[in-house]
Amino acid sequence: MAKKRLATVKVMGGGRVTIPSEIRDIESIKEGDYLEISIKKIEQSEDGNRQEPIPQKRYQKGNRKQGGKNG
Repeated sequence: MAKKRLATVKVMGGGRVTIPSEIRDIESIKEGDYLEISIKKIEQSEDGNRQEPIPQKRYQKGNRKQGGKNG
């Protein structure tokens, strides 16, 4: 079963979003690949900033969590 990755992204023109390079590298995602996505809209404050905090767990190249309960 594929591992879920979480990132906060901004919708650009034409509904396009960018998958962070760290996730693309970890998952070897390349142009033409098909992905299954799940969407959760993050509400914005009046100044345009997101109200929910950025998730603390970030996936960085070469810094994958290994072992333990979750993976």
